[in-house]
Amino acid sequence: MKRRLYLIRHADAAEGRDDAVRPLSHKGEETARRVAFALRASGEFSVDRLWHSPLLRARQTARLMADGLGLDTGALEATRGMLPSDDPRWMAAAVDKGRRGLALVGHEPYLSLLACLLVFGEPIPGAFKLRKGAVLCLDRVDSKAKQGAIQRWRVRWLLDPELLAGGTMPWKLPAGRRSDD
Repeated sequence: MKRRLYLIRHADAAEGRDDAVRPLSHKGEETARRVAFALRASGEFSVDRLWHSPLLRARQTARLMADGLGLDTGALEATRGMLPSDDPRWMAAAVDKGRRGLALVGHEPYLSLLACLLVFGEPIPGAFKLRKGAVLCLDRVDSKAKQGAIQRWRVRWLLDPELLAGGTMPWKLPAGRRSDD
């Protein structure tokens, strides 16, 4: 199986003065549950760890995703370096170290900049934009990178929660096609 990385933007959050403790809104909770259900039903999501930002809305999204995906709560881990204004270079290096399936639950513009860094080799503002509750799946490209260089990844799929109808995945792999092709 190829190494996969899933970038998940937290779902819709309630308004509030203290950004660190803004909880998910009712809409956000429903979106996170619907996305988790769709991912589980698709068979296209497999992780051994789910890292999340320490901000409440990301933690709540990660918990709802883990519950909906049937993951053990031990798979959840608050991780430094994932705040909206953090530099994604540290995380780009960290995700290259040996996990087969890792999901990151975080914020914009951080996740989009991380995706750009992994796919294009530099954090290009505006090249990706993840809407609230969206999941971007990346596959690691097998290549011989120079020592210390960030490995390249490619976009496998993007799930925008607006595309979900009734909580199911709007697409399936064609019959006979393996998910790790």
